[in-house]
Amino acid sequence: MKITVIGGDLRQIYAAETLVSAGHSLATACLDGSPQPLPKPILARPLATAALGADCVLLPFPVESGEGKLHAPLTAKPITLAEVFAAIPPQTPVLAGKCGPQVRALADEHRLTLFDYGQREDLQVKNAIPSAEGAIGIAMEALPRTLHGAHALVIGCGRIGKVLARMLVGLGCAVTVSARKAADLAWIVGNGMDAVQTAFVDSCLGSFDVVFNTVPAMVLPGSRLERLRPDCVVIDLASRPGGTDFAAAAELGLNAIHALGLPGKVAPKSAGIAVAETVLAILTEQGLL
Repeated sequence: MKITVIGGDLRQIYAAETLVSAGHSLATACLDGSPQPLPKPILARPLATAALGADCVLLPFPVESGEGKLHAPLTAKPITLAEVFAAIPPQTPVLAGKCGPQVRALADEHRLTLFDYGQREDLQVKNAIPSAEGAIGIAMEALPRTLHGAHALVIGCGRIGKVLARMLVGLGCAVTVSARKAADLAWIVGNGMDAVQTAFVDSCLGSFDVVFNTVPAMVLPGSRLERLRPDCVVIDLASRPGGTDFAAAAELGLNAIHALGLPGKVAPKSAGIAVAETVLAILTEQGLL
């Protein structure tokens, strides 16, 4: 296939490399400031002509950076989503990550077929690994002690929570995982960890060296943060606004870190390969490949 990659961070560079390795021809736009050079078979083109003749267009994850702008940190000139969608010929399949209402409206306006690969379970599972590794790296830097022997709480038993808890156990942590569902609590105990209902986590908060939150809801308000030890580190992995009252944490003198976008920051190559694999899976399922 002829695939055009527009915008994004280092993940898009590695995704493009992976797609070339799979035998596809690639053109790019809005990646001109990349510190990672594009392989020779990949053509860099102006936005206005980049998508002409393309079988599909790959946009970044996330696709937008706010105020109607394309997420394109590797190019100096800000680019609007409206400019991008206007440059893509009608009926072209467009694959983008984390598509909001504005992105969907633009796709409809320009008669483009939009696929949100950020919603794919396979990509989210793969991204859980660099997210967990990144969180552990942050904890290692923030804690004055080793994770081995430390008491860690993981709030939430979703994709990231499961992967993170297993990694922490492997490092020798005493791990407690909080969850709401009975099935998740059984999974936690079955894997040799302590389990606690999230609603009743207050009673044990004072025993942890580090708390990881993966739940995108306010699960660590000030009333709970007050129960933590003063030297406890809080690492929140939930998307904005997170699940921690960061203002309350600052008032209490707690080290609370909102760790966003870890796959692209700590492992852009692995994350980019995962994007490429997901894109190819979508194209295959849709009969386009």
